[in-house]
Amino acid sequence: MTNRLFVKIIVPIVVLMMVLGASLYFVVIRTVHDFAGQNIEDDLGDLSRQLFDVVDRGLMELVESGKVDDQVALRIKQVDCLDILERYSFSLHFKLIVSTNQDRTLLLTSDFSGPLKAGEILQRYQGQKDDGSLLQIADDEFHVRQFYFAPWDWNFLVMKDRHTYAALTLKVQQVYQTSAVLLLVGTILLVIYLLRSIRMPIASIISSVSQGKAPDYRGTYEFEFLSQAISEMMRSLQNSEERNRIILDNAPVGMALVTKGGWIKELNKAACGISGYSREEISGVNVVEMYENPEERKEILAETSRQTVARTKVNWKRKDGTPYVGFFTTVDLKINDEPLTLVMFEDITQLQEAEQEKASMEVKLRRAQKMEAIGMMAGGVAHDLNNILSGIVSYPNLMLLDLPEDSPLRRPIKMIEESGMRASSVVADLLTVARGVASVKKIINLNTLVGDYLQSAELQQPLLRRPGLTVTTAFSADLLNVRCSTVHLQKCLLNLIMNAMEAIGAKGIINVKTVNTYVDKAIKGYEDVLQGEYVVLSISDNGSGISTQDREHIFEPFYSKKVMGRSGTGLGLAVVWNTMQDHNGYIDVVSSTAGTRFDLYFPASRERLEHQEEELLPAEISGKGQTILVIDDEEHQRYIACGILARLGYQPHAEAGGEEAVIYLQEHAVDLVLLDMIMAPGMNGRQTYEQILALHPGQKAVIASGFSATDEVKKAQSLGAGSFLKKPYTLVQLGQAVQQELRR
Repeated sequence: MTNRLFVKIIVPIVVLMMVLGASLYFVVIRTVHDFAGQNIEDDLGDLSRQLFDVVDRGLMELVESGKVDDQVALRIKQVDCLDILERYSFSLHFKLIVSTNQDRTLLLTSDFSGPLKAGEILQRYQGQKDDGSLLQIADDEFHVRQFYFAPWDWNFLVMKDRHTYAALTLKVQQVYQTSAVLLLVGTILLVIYLLRSIRMPIASIISSVSQGKAPDYRGTYEFEFLSQAISEMMRSLQNSEERNRIILDNAPVGMALVTKGGWIKELNKAACGISGYSREEISGVNVVEMYENPEERKEILAETSRQTVARTKVNWKRKDGTPYVGFFTTVDLKINDEPLTLVMFEDITQLQEAEQEKASMEVKLRRAQKMEAIGMMAGGVAHDLNNILSGIVSYPNLMLLDLPEDSPLRRPIKMIEESGMRASSVVADLLTVARGVASVKKIINLNTLVGDYLQSAELQQPLLRRPGLTVTTAFSADLLNVRCSTVHLQKCLLNLIMNAMEAIGAKGIINVKTVNTYVDKAIKGYEDVLQGEYVVLSISDNGSGISTQDREHIFEPFYSKKVMGRSGTGLGLAVVWNTMQDHNGYIDVVSSTAGTRFDLYFPASRERLEHQEEELLPAEISGKGQTILVIDDEEHQRYIACGILARLGYQPHAEAGGEEAVIYLQEHAVDLVLLDMIMAPGMNGRQTYEQILALHPGQKAVIASGFSATDEVKKAQSLGAGSFLKKPYTLVQLGQAVQQELRR
């Protein structure tokens, strides 16, 4: 118990005060002092309450008006209150000092004469907790009352001159003079005691702390406890600093402390990774060096200076000069009274690229949706047109068979047939755009196919009309084979050469080239390209080229710069695009004012060339009275098919739908079924064939349709159906398909 600070300090003071109090008591100081002091304290208490009421009333007015959070209204109200307080002080003859409690900023002060100023008075009472005390200013002595108004963080010192009770005070001064000797002696003894009991332990603790060591004092209980508490706080502070360092270094965004002049003071680990600087290298680096364009910093500073917290995107560069897009947030703060800026930033280069890619994909999606919509429309129109064209293509065949060779009607009928075939070619283009055309793919060599087609009448006729045009070829001798549809490849070749002729005009060169290549990187316009061997067919010209604006739309259906109806339908390149899609290939377009080159990439095949079936002669397609059931929902299509089959020597019978055909076959047997695939309403071709097989297993069939070899067609063929015949068909085409199936 004797080691406690309370015993060593408080007990001597209490004893000394008791002796002094007893001495003063015998000279009646107690009565005089209590009387004078009580009256002054009562006055100060009343004044303090009045002053408190003034500021409290001002606060309540703000609350009632709903402007308590309005900083402008708050400042105005505080100024009004200070003005009222100043008038109170003047009218009621007391001194008043008003300051902020946190930073001791003077808000209001009375005039003081003599050497002691308001700031010194405020300094003297800083941290003092008692409500009343005495203050000596020159020859004047003041009673002081202190109170605190928490809502505004205001501290009040209210002072009243003790000379109000001068006579009583004089006697008190005499008593103080008598007591001064006793108080002085006691103070000297107390100081000596405190030096030994307090100063030495405190000096030991301060010495350890100043050296950055945890104090380890042993002795007086209170100082020993204080030493241990300081040691714990120092260890806690060190742990906190280490914890903060770990958190900062593991933060996913870069963080940097930057001076107002732009000098970087510190970086975290993420910032080092983004910028390429180490913590050691960053000393002496200015943020200007990190801008890809240093002039950009002035604009950003002008923008961020208007905000406490600012978010900005900027083009930066790493230590090695690599550019990147940074998104950073700045926060102004003070550390040890030094104004700094905390910069939090991250590399959003990949994010920005992803956003650009997303925008590009959205454009492509809209384009694909547009192509799909046009394709669906084209497919539906083409299907109906094929059924209509069947009469225009097939009837002339039958009529020509009945006319003598010298008949004047043969030429116009032949022209009708040729017009129907040209219309059928346009419909085929529509079906290609719809990506629903029936295409048979086989192994071919492009050199052979392209070489033969370049010599064909279909291509030679337009070339003969333009003698200034020259077609050159450059075929690779070791060209790999490809699996493709010869009809559609020839159509692509025709469309591209016709486009080249349009681009060149009267005189120029068209070059057709084939080459093997290995693709291991992206092709412009495609996100994913399968790596592997390809055969490239290139058609180039030295025409005027394609503008950048047109290049974005050239593969869209019905987009054409040609004169519609005279030189193009707007389907040519759309046919090329969809053909390459059907062949899992790619198109690359290179164009400038010096000309244009289309590169068609076909997946290469190591398979051998397939055996070419010989076309049957007209005499070989005639029948021998075999029975054939024609199933089609179009009446004129049934009539055409039956007419052709009868002319070829078969015995045809027609039914308008699947249900009727099944009923017919319950009582009859036929050698072959000519089956339409799309019939409405009722069963489609595949469902009808399943019902027929239940009645006649192994029934031979030829499938005919004006649209495409759909999944339903493939299912029917897997059940046993034979070849697929595309409408409109000629007498020879139908005869060959029937004979091939009967012989199978």
